[in-house]
Amino acid sequence: MRFSSWVPGVSPFRRVIAATTAVLAIAVTPHAGVAGADTPGADATAVEQDPFRRSPADLGSLRPGQIIASRAITPMLDGKNIPDVRGWQISFRSNDTRDEAIMAMTTLIVPTAPWTGPGARPVVSQQFAQDSAGRHCAPSVTMSTASGDPRIFLDRNWAVAVPDHEGPRAAFMAGVSGGHIVLDGIRAVRDLGEGGIGEANPWAMDGYSGGAQPTGWAAQLQPTYARELPLKGVALGGLPADPAVVARNLDGHLFSGLMLAGLAGLSAEHPEAGIETMLNAPGRAMLQEMRSSCVDVITKYPLRTVGDYTDARDPISQPGPAAALRRHALGADAPSAPVYSYHGNLDGVIPVGQADAAVRAWCSLGTPVQSVRSPITEHISEEVLNHQAAVRYLADRFDGEPVPDNC
Repeated sequence: MRFSSWVPGVSPFRRVIAATTAVLAIAVTPHAGVAGADTPGADATAVEQDPFRRSPADLGSLRPGQIIASRAITPMLDGKNIPDVRGWQISFRSNDTRDEAIMAMTTLIVPTAPWTGPGARPVVSQQFAQDSAGRHCAPSVTMSTASGDPRIFLDRNWAVAVPDHEGPRAAFMAGVSGGHIVLDGIRAVRDLGEGGIGEANPWAMDGYSGGAQPTGWAAQLQPTYARELPLKGVALGGLPADPAVVARNLDGHLFSGLMLAGLAGLSAEHPEAGIETMLNAPGRAMLQEMRSSCVDVITKYPLRTVGDYTDARDPISQPGPAAALRRHALGADAPSAPVYSYHGNLDGVIPVGQADAAVRAWCSLGTPVQSVRSPITEHISEEVLNHQAAVRYLADRFDGEPVPDNC
């Protein structure tokens, strides 16, 4: 049996219609979004009161990826049980952007069907596009297809790990800490040994849009931070490789709420940047709402500019915010695992040019990259139509097929 055998599913046309309908529903319906977004207080309270999520006093003495606790769960998606799988949540020590200890979590989902292919069962670390600065929006709290869908891998009888890559601060757009959490989550899953997943299993990574940034950072950090991990391939779609370029593009955009959520996330990760001190009264209220909202920030904050919330001139270029944004730009180091990069040329949310720049940098450093650019897709249709091709790329890497490279 080949890992890359075709898996039947919904037609691409119907997937585009469904995705577009869902996005339009979010855009026109007040407070619509992922499950739980209408009542964030309830979910936020559950997060704060859950003892499993409390960091131990000796966290700093643990090694990155060392398990703190684990528990069996019933994996759910959009409030419904995922059939024919088992699941575990794992808490572990990781590092933030400053390499200081933080507690992080990942969710492991393993099919109950036995693995019959050659070798050990493949595992994919899938980074959901959490796209918010609310801690209660993490996949381990509310796993929703508004942010990702592990079934595209489970249908191939692969296992999936879904990390809370924004970490305990919900540091949206803080790619360095996100990359650490992804890699340490893989370490924790391997050490846990549940579901037949251990050191023998091959791994790949996948992420789109807000999930692509931590995936790219994990790929870039792996050769130095976690060189022992057996990464076979990396799939990145709609990559926000340069947060400063993305922030400027979203300033005044229909999806400007994503920019504001990103600034809230960076403010939590980089208090030294002084973002909060620059805010006016509406800005302080906005920041508080960002930290209590999920993807419904798209509905609440369309067509806004960062200047609406601060009295500073060109706040994105101020030294503090500019330095924080630069810290999380990709391209300075080379991933050792092969990369599949896909992006729509008509993407008006995440400009393709800044992703192309990161790909060129990786190519110049020796990373084998297959770059695929669609001339007719934008941000939503690109994922719906072309994610399956990215999965086939990962299947070929698990199969040991020759690595394509169009650098």
